[in-house]
Amino acid sequence: IIIVVFLPLMLVIYQVPLEPRMLLFPVFLALQVLFIAGIALALVGWVASAGAQSSCLPRFATGPQFPYPAIADRGTDNVVLASTLWDPDGTGYQRERLVIAGAFTHAGGYTANRVAMWDGTTWQVVGPQGFNGTVNALAVMNGTLYAGGAFTASGPTPCNRVAWYDTSTNSWLPIGNGFDGEVECLEAHEGVLCAGGAFSHSGATTTLHIARWVGGTWVQLDGGANGNVLAMKSFLGRLYAGGQFTQVNGVARSGIAFWTSSGG
Repeated sequence: IIIVVFLPLMLVIYQVPLEPRMLLFPVFLALQVLFIAGIALALVGWVASAGAQSSCLPRFATGPQFPYPAIADRGTDNVVLASTLWDPDGTGYQRERLVIAGAFTHAGGYTANRVAMWDGTTWQVVGPQGFNGTVNALAVMNGTLYAGGAFTASGPTPCNRVAWYDTSTNSWLPIGNGFDGEVECLEAHEGVLCAGGAFSHSGATTTLHIARWVGGTWVQLDGGANGNVLAMKSFLGRLYAGGQFTQVNGVARSGIAFWTSSGG
């Protein structure tokens, strides 16, 4: 900038003859061209640097898609409400599978009544009949797959809102008398299967919204709850339950409570 601006000025001040100034004109022009080119290169470098920095920003990458040609075949035709991992043959050669359940009747273009499993490549049915109603919950305990929901049968087999999968017969079977209302959640706690939901009885036995499978029958957990149990989780020796209740076992508990084997 100093050379381009001040040198011509000094030539005028010191009254350099015209002819030498004419000879210097190409030099001035070349300096101006270099100056403009330098600014252009600086701008290009700044833009490139900004682009490189933006390319390093964290962002979600596109994940793998289910390998089916039609969009309608890439998932289920209705909502999925539950999922779990399950190994159909335990320590056998088969890999662990992803099992999903809900209100759908098809998965990946195949008929799958409310329950299906994904082996990493294709969708498969879990039992040829599935269920006649929505499945809200799945659980695995000691290698056995359990389901709970609003269903009352699997094919011709009655299953009142709760069932287990028999791999030897490839079918869903009932667990005792089941329940008179929807099962919303299932959880294994200290080796015992527990169920929660909108039910009040298992057969003739009172089971106010929460029960466990003991000695071949469903037994109410302590005094039960006065409203629907919608979620359960076993954690650090306690069974936590959440839902639409305000009391459990006759004690005020607003929406969440826990049980222990030593007492509620």
